[in-house]
Amino acid sequence: MNAFALVLLVAMATACCEARLLRLSQSQKMAFLKEHNRLRAQTAKGHTRGQPSASNMAELVWDDRLMRSANRWVRKCRVGHDRARDRRLPGFSWVGQNWAGGHSRDFTRYVRMWFNEYKYYNYYRKSCSKVCGHYTQVVWAKTTRVGCGVARCGRYPYHVVCNYATGGNFNNEFPYARGRPASRCGRRFRRRRNGLCVA
Repeated sequence: MNAFALVLLVAMATACCEARLLRLSQSQKMAFLKEHNRLRAQTAKGHTRGQPSASNMAELVWDDRLMRSANRWVRKCRVGHDRARDRRLPGFSWVGQNWAGGHSRDFTRYVRMWFNEYKYYNYYRKSCSKVCGHYTQVVWAKTTRVGCGVARCGRYPYHVVCNYATGGNFNNEFPYARGRPASRCGRRFRRRRNGLCVA
């Protein structure tokens, strides 16, 4: 075995051993959920600069199945997204995903980082001047469930993945229908709260 191969094997083993999946507490799960819904409500009510209000944005609920699928990817400590087929779940036609890596132990900060891509999104043209797909997933109206996973890794101390169902960024659709908040929720939603449609 040459020296390069040995170094590579050592590096791979080290990366493997450094990876540690964090078991989220109930309060951490709720922090992820509340931050998503806070930002969705902000946008639904027309309080996100440059973005119209939303008439059909659902309030998210936490889903442990999505958390487990996020855990399967995040524990590998790889930068970026997994393959869409690897996160398929029964009952959902498409599962979306956001990924981030960083040093902050405030995991809601990563949700805000994704959301802050709104600056690059032109709703009316359905176009991005820079990367903005994380934002559009956060505010995707038809998404009703979220589950997130966190791992301690090497290059970025924390890897954060959130999976979404039904996923967004699909078929070149608008992320939501513009209009008066929660005015077009549909029959499956029983009530309205804070500008969001509640099932």
